[in-house]
Amino acid sequence: MSPHWINKSYSTYEATGRLQDALGCYECLCVSQGSEEVYKGLLECYLNLDQPHSVMNITQGLLGTRRTISALH
Repeated sequence: MSPHWINKSYSTYEATGRLQDALGCYECLCVSQGSEEVYKGLLECYLNLDQPHSVMNITQGLLGTRRTISALH
């Protein structure tokens, strides 16, 4: 899937209640882009799927990565 197609799809999936499909798009975008906006959408999608533990685990991973990068600079 191309990132352009994925960018259009996740909002359509969310609007139609297909949150699992939206989640798949967000996960692909996290790998290809990894922007703050994409991660925010991913976390919101997990919350809408009632998966707060996933949000916590992802957030802890992101914070750990940020600390590691900061320590290298």
